[in-house]
Amino acid sequence: FIPLLFSVLYSTTVVGLYALANRMIRLPNIVITSSIANVFRNDAIDEIREKGNCKDLYLSTLKKLVLLSIPIYVLVFIFSPILFLLIFGSQWELAGHFARILSTMLLFEFVTTPLNTLFYVRDKQKILMRIQFVNAVFGALSIYLGAKFFKDPLYSLGIFSANAIMFNIIFLILSYRISKND
Repeated sequence: FIPLLFSVLYSTTVVGLYALANRMIRLPNIVITSSIANVFRNDAIDEIREKGNCKDLYLSTLKKLVLLSIPIYVLVFIFSPILFLLIFGSQWELAGHFARILSTMLLFEFVTTPLNTLFYVRDKQKILMRIQFVNAVFGALSIYLGAKFFKDPLYSLGIFSANAIMFNIIFLILSYRISKND
């Protein structure tokens, strides 16, 4: 829904810049987290069968995800404007700034996404769906408020990212509780 909302609030150029930044920067998340999620889910199922919880596995995986994500997204944060300029040309430099803003949000998403498989393992999909719905509503509202008050897509994206970070922290707290069987 983000490109659709951006197209209503900003120009098609902004939508194109966002789309390029989003596509490029999400590659590590798509490739790496889906593999980690599959392994984590299977190991969590086994550990829950044996111990009744998977708290130790959860914390171990969380630590590994944090250590893996920080270098990736710190580098993206630092170098994305320069890389977009060099690779795609000067007309795409703003997409690099979009990528910089998205990198903070995607760092949290990188850590949270594999661990969220516990909602499925523990049959808590309804909770996950409700929180995702509220996140989507607040996400749309944050983009709108950024446009309304600042009239700048960078501010809209920044507020959207802050919202996403907040919800990813909520997901982490809840998935940790689920790992302990709370």
